[in-house]
Amino acid sequence: MKSVLSLTLIAWLMTAVVPITADAQTQATPLVEGSVVLEPDAWPHGTSSVTSGGAGEVGILLGTRHSIRFGAEITGWHRYEDLAGTWHQRTNTYSFLIGRRLYQTRSVQVEALMGISAMTSSERALARNAGWEWVPEKTDRWLAPTIGLGVPISVTRRLSVVPEFRWHLGLLGVIADPNGEAHDVHRLRLGLRWHG
Repeated sequence: MKSVLSLTLIAWLMTAVVPITADAQTQATPLVEGSVVLEPDAWPHGTSSVTSGGAGEVGILLGTRHSIRFGAEITGWHRYEDLAGTWHQRTNTYSFLIGRRLYQTRSVQVEALMGISAMTSSERALARNAGWEWVPEKTDRWLAPTIGLGVPISVTRRLSVVPEFRWHLGLLGVIADPNGEAHDVHRLRLGLRWHG
């Protein structure tokens, strides 16, 4: 089952490569982006806290419509309590994404992103209740299909402010390890982008 899902993801990403390579023959320019990240949810514990963090991406703009990017999102810790004690939890992501411009005016663009992210979820004990010392701290890893939507707003010829939404889907991680901590992660980002 895992191999079928892996092959499906590879095929999905490869279907985007053909138009990208055609676009790349026209012009390729560098792209660098730094973002503030807000994560409003902390599955699986149902906490309602919002945590913040940072993100960075480097990539290449290919022609006028496509981009290829590598990025990381490092978030703050969510805090929750259960019978075992008080815990901190966070999920960091490392992504490979393909972007496609959907709409453009002189100063505003709308772009869609798709790709794959390596997710790392960590849980650390802050305080343990008596009799629950045996409950382990955990680190889980899984691959997550990732989709996103961004709206770059030009500030200067080379700088843009970019509000974005990212959704890292936990389905592959749940299929690979039903007893693990894989889950969907939704994030809002506000970035500053420079391109050549």
